[in-house]
Amino acid sequence: MEGKKGILLSNNGSYYAYTLLTRVPWKLCFSVPQDTVLKPVHNMNVEIIKTIILFIVFFIVIIILVLFISKKLFRQFTEPLISPGKDVTVISKGNLDYHAKIYNNDEIGDLADEFNNMASS
Repeated sequence: MEGKKGILLSNNGSYYAYTLLTRVPWKLCFSVPQDTVLKPVHNMNVEIIKTIILFIVFFIVIIILVLFISKKLFRQFTEPLISPGKDVTVISKGNLDYHAKIYNNDEIGDLADEFNNMASS
């Protein structure tokens, strides 16, 4: 234990912490088993791994939700645009009793209404 203070790891698996007391000519030394020192570090590693796994699961759930919602929104926005093409195909094959589905009161809805008028005429 040369010097005024320090920490040593012995061959028997114990840490020795020592310091020189300034008011008296003594050295103070503590012996702590290595397991006692490293147990909190091991527990912290386990908690970090649990947190990482929880984050990964949460991230996967968020990705699945985003994909599900985006698929619903994609269908909601594209179905009115795809439907007139299908309507034209059915009417052009001679099915004049077919009526196109009107999704919205907009240009696409007006187009579907015109297809219905055309089939009726």
